[in-house]
Amino acid sequence: TALERAGNFSDTRTSNGQLITIYDPLTTVANPAQPGTFIRQPFQGNVIPANRISSIGQAIAKTYPNPLRDVSNGSSNFESTAEINDRAIMYTGKVDHRFNDKLSLSGFYLYNMSNEPCANLVYPGLNDPNRFMDRSDYILQRRVSVLALNNTWLPSNNTVATLRYGLTRFVDDDTLSVDYDPSQLGFSQNFLNNMQVKKMPRVSFTDNYYNFGAIDPTPRNWYSWSANGAVSKLVGSHTFKAGADWRTIGIKTQSFTDGAGTFNFDSFFTSSNPLTLNATTGNSVASMLLGYPSGQPGNESLLTVSSPFNAFTHYYGAYAQDDWRVTSRLTLNYGLRWEFTTGLKETDDLLSYIPDPLTSRLEDVKIGELWDNKITNFQP
Repeated sequence: TALERAGNFSDTRTSNGQLITIYDPLTTVANPAQPGTFIRQPFQGNVIPANRISSIGQAIAKTYPNPLRDVSNGSSNFESTAEINDRAIMYTGKVDHRFNDKLSLSGFYLYNMSNEPCANLVYPGLNDPNRFMDRSDYILQRRVSVLALNNTWLPSNNTVATLRYGLTRFVDDDTLSVDYDPSQLGFSQNFLNNMQVKKMPRVSFTDNYYNFGAIDPTPRNWYSWSANGAVSKLVGSHTFKAGADWRTIGIKTQSFTDGAGTFNFDSFFTSSNPLTLNATTGNSVASMLLGYPSGQPGNESLLTVSSPFNAFTHYYGAYAQDDWRVTSRLTLNYGLRWEFTTGLKETDDLLSYIPDPLTSRLEDVKIGELWDNKITNFQP
């Protein structure tokens, strides 16, 4: 409410109308009547003095939209209807070229683009400049690229050779819909320098207040390359075939969770007893205005730093076979195939694993490839 933004909690009440008293954490002293407990003094008039209000806490509070009903008693005082406008477009193209009677080439390309906004609840649509604080604000940007090349060569009247190449990229990014400069909140330069994402921090409350701050963006780039070749030759009653296949499949990503900071606030700092909570004392917004984020286990405020992650695996395969037409009613098919798939790897060896969770010890922990495959994987 307007009063609470200014540090005035004289009309902040429970659902049954009881006043919620705000206590000053700087007055905490041991309770002489009950050793091991503490007591505090309430703020006069249930109002936080202006000189005690944190400039950062106040700047964060100002990002809240004005309530539709200026009451604070645990009931909803704001509502809106989300507006979602998805957009997608696809382009495809195909080219076939015949160089001569023995050599031809074909190519296919597909590009698909879509922007899928989430359901903004506080500031519907993608026009309001303050939507950076909306917890549901982001755009899922998807970009799909597919390239396929196919070459066919007839070196003789009984031989066919083919060579194929394929490339697929699927960009699947959670992105911010609007820029925001967190320096305007008043954070120290040291804190700003360690933020990996320049956006509104995510802010959460344990009381019945709206948790805000746009999502932490996540880039995801799924990719694959493949190439394969095959030769088929007809010799009398035999059709000999041989070929090889190579593929690389991977993902490039980076987690920016808490990359701009996640600040959680509870009412411990402003309750009558710092060790226990009750419904009629303490308020998480009051704790924020005083500049005291939660330190409770499981509710700590965080600023994390991550590294780019590129995980991939390679596949190799080769085969040779013969179709032998022994008679007009009998054909024998026989051959040999070799396959090898590397373990899941990461460019900077950021993967670690335990070979057997049931029997392995700490000494068995490995870094690098997630599993070992035998290179002698032959099959008929």
